[in-house]
Amino acid sequence: MMPGLLGRTTTIDEGFTPSGSPVGWWPVDQITGLEDDDPIGTLPDQSGNGFDATQETGVRKPTYKTNEANGRPVARFTGDWFAFADFCSGYTAGEFFIVFKLDNETSYLSPWDFGSDGTSNFLTYTNGNIYDGWGTTARKSCGNPVPNMTVYNVYNPRSEAGSWVALINNAAFYSTATNTAGFHTAPILGRCRDSSYYWHANVAEFFMYDSILASGDRTSNADGLKTKYATP
Repeated sequence: MMPGLLGRTTTIDEGFTPSGSPVGWWPVDQITGLEDDDPIGTLPDQSGNGFDATQETGVRKPTYKTNEANGRPVARFTGDWFAFADFCSGYTAGEFFIVFKLDNETSYLSPWDFGSDGTSNFLTYTNGNIYDGWGTTARKSCGNPVPNMTVYNVYNPRSEAGSWVALINNAAFYSTATNTAGFHTAPILGRCRDSSYYWHANVAEFFMYDSILASGDRTSNADGLKTKYATP
């Protein structure tokens, strides 16, 4: 059982709940009533706070795919996206976990817009590098990840005043002390802000915090996701 921040309680029967108190938690394996290749109009927020990920346009709905991430379902993005109401624009810090795999590592793959920079994010770009503006006023040039991004990995950026850090599978990937936290009024997952670039990826689960986790909670999340999805 996990209490939501707004007083509701959620029960998840898959053996994993995020440590701490996420403000949003979106596991695809908690969707009910869908079959393989069905469109996903709503990915419910399991935190209890009601920040559902939604898509009303039929041709832009991600696709529900079964038996993908260690036997679990995923949301398939191929020019599709989820939108969110404004739940994070006032945050002064935050942390994010997402389990995904890419179609390839050498295309213009734009995963989201959760920051206030306004520049397109790429995970990954044509050179294989990550350029990420999650939760910041200035996009970071993170470099080329060592892990193979075409298998399922756990990506974990965090942003606060004077620090922006990204981990992959709980291993250090990029950090900088030059940072101002900034979050968008209308977050998107699956494309950049102006729809120039989209993500081509499978997403199994993601969740977000409005603060920076203690290292023990971060490791607990990474370990739990590794067990659940057989990530590296």
